[in-house]
Amino acid sequence: DVKQSIYSFRLADPTLFIEKYLAFETENGGRRIVLAENFRSRSDVLDFTNLVFQQLMDERVGQIPYDEAAALITGFPDFPESDAFATELLLYEKEHESEEQLIDDKTEGEMQITALKIRELIESKFMIYDKKAKTNRPITYNDIVLLTPTRKNNLVILDVFKQFGIPMAVNDAQNYFQATEIQTVVSLLQIIDNPYQDIPLVAVLRSPIVGLTEDQLAEIRLANRSSDYYDAVLDYHGQQEASPLWQTVDGFLTKLEQWREEARRLPIPTLLWQIYEDTAYLDYVVGLPAGQQRYANLAALVHRAEKYEKSSFRGLYQFIRFIEKMQEKNKDLAEPLATPVEDAVRVMTVHASKGLEFPVVFLLDTTKFFNYQDFQKRYIFEEQLGAGIQYVESAENLKFETLPFQAIKQVRLKKALSEEMRKLYVALTRAEQKLFLVGSYKNQADAFKTWQSGLTQSEMVLDPALRLVARGSLMDWVGRTLMRHPDMEAVFSEASERKQTIDHPAHFRLSWWNQETITQEVQETLAPVEEPKRLIAPDSNIDDLLKRLAYRYPYQKATQTTSYQSVSELKRLYNDPDDQQTTLLEWRSVSEKTNPQQYRYVQDELAKPKFLQETKPLASSIGTATHTVLQMIPLGMTPTQDTLALLIAELVKKQFFSEEIAKKIDRSSILWFYQTELGELLNRSSDLVKREQPFSMLKEADTIFEGFD
Repeated sequence: DVKQSIYSFRLADPTLFIEKYLAFETENGGRRIVLAENFRSRSDVLDFTNLVFQQLMDERVGQIPYDEAAALITGFPDFPESDAFATELLLYEKEHESEEQLIDDKTEGEMQITALKIRELIESKFMIYDKKAKTNRPITYNDIVLLTPTRKNNLVILDVFKQFGIPMAVNDAQNYFQATEIQTVVSLLQIIDNPYQDIPLVAVLRSPIVGLTEDQLAEIRLANRSSDYYDAVLDYHGQQEASPLWQTVDGFLTKLEQWREEARRLPIPTLLWQIYEDTAYLDYVVGLPAGQQRYANLAALVHRAEKYEKSSFRGLYQFIRFIEKMQEKNKDLAEPLATPVEDAVRVMTVHASKGLEFPVVFLLDTTKFFNYQDFQKRYIFEEQLGAGIQYVESAENLKFETLPFQAIKQVRLKKALSEEMRKLYVALTRAEQKLFLVGSYKNQADAFKTWQSGLTQSEMVLDPALRLVARGSLMDWVGRTLMRHPDMEAVFSEASERKQTIDHPAHFRLSWWNQETITQEVQETLAPVEEPKRLIAPDSNIDDLLKRLAYRYPYQKATQTTSYQSVSELKRLYNDPDDQQTTLLEWRSVSEKTNPQQYRYVQDELAKPKFLQETKPLASSIGTATHTVLQMIPLGMTPTQDTLALLIAELVKKQFFSEEIAKKIDRSSILWFYQTELGELLNRSSDLVKREQPFSMLKEADTIFEGFD
């Protein structure tokens, strides 16, 4: 099946087979036998695959026609009929309006959607057909496989699925040194070797091994703001009196010195076990989500240190350099298996899945842009056309694509897109019974804008211009092929305006998710289920009970009024009510949609835009500028008319205020102020004066809000 040729990076050339395929179609004496029947998958999967590829693949893009002879035919007749197996598209809205950013990035959002859907399948006991038992049975984790374009997001997948308690089995997940517990221990080894490394030192201090907070780290830094952070730790330890923080720092420094001494005489594996014992870090990680895996990771670090010690290299420094070099070269090790996991969701790349089949498949990261880094180089190669080189104008520091370069680039682009198309075909046909495609767009409008070009097509196969888009994705292709199908009208009403309706047996469902819907689902899914408690009312006086229920707190307004009020806000209490009015600010949190309203005195009008403002400076702007001048006048000397003019000119130059406002500043009043007794006192006591010093004054509420209880 040439449509499954996905190893061009190993120099696989599908054209060799395509030539034979086309030649035997017409050559006399030859016979071409196409094995189109598929004995693996349900018709739901095969129909969806046909729907997509009958519009995508032909000789121009894909290098082979997807005609009636190539279309997949259901060969296994025993699957029970059911509407539950329609292909599903799960799409995440990255820029959905929300009060707070709850999900870090689109990858985490996609993984949470996937985890929620898997939990739903497991908890609802979704029934799949067991070919060996020849009967339906509930789905298990082992029936589910996640297919990814690359291994890059494996760590995110593992982290999210650990939170949901979903067992995972990752094929060759190259992320061992990225695990939190390993990074923490490696950071500790780094400062044992050399404590004058700020990032590893702070990482250890902030980790559960020491357990300092950000505020405590900042307090330590205040002891020495300029030197290395280790100097700040030593200075804090030497300068401060005994306190809970000092005791923590003292204990850490004692242990660090002990470990540094032991590192000089102990082998690395023994040192690691000593650290684990002293810190009880192994006991700590076992209590975390996926604790057995974390424990296995830390134990594996000891075993890898043992192997390292058997080599020609020795010592802690060399071991750390070995780890750092692997990280610099983007090389990593696979996580050890904590225990053999029989029932677990599997994760693998599309390439690794070739030739395999799985009951339920999630194709992830389908909106990832195609990778064309090879086209960014100054030269490009092609087997038949040779080399194309960019023209570089060194004098003007410019470069241009020559005609040979552009020609070869177009040929390579077609080949690369054809390879991506074949990878999509392989991914879709791995599913036996249920297929999910997971991706993300900025919002629904962005997805429709990308897909709507499919509506204008009158031919079955999409125009090559819609398929040869360099900055595109698999989901862009799939979305365009689905726009002419009647099922799309349930998602986009505009789809009814299509030029051609594709009458096809395939069916699909598309659902949109955003961080609010995900958070709500997560809270419902992960919320602990408690047995309802039986409450028995005590025997008591009914009047007493009614009195308690009718009780109203007498100082309710005090609970709804902010405890801090600025002078400017209090001043407005005495302003004309027509000029200022009390308004309400609503404060909402993520957990509670409607917290009690808090009262604060605020100006209810926004500043006017510049084109509506008056041309002359406002009195408030002049007042602010005067305040700035008084703030900047050096104390210890009485200003003169010349020195004041120079200062104001300098402030205008630095854009503290405009020239128009500067002309309105009452300079004579400023000079007069410094001739007064108060001004002279400020100059005489310049070393005691604090400018712009913030302070708060505690005052009883009833002295401010007179007439209220």
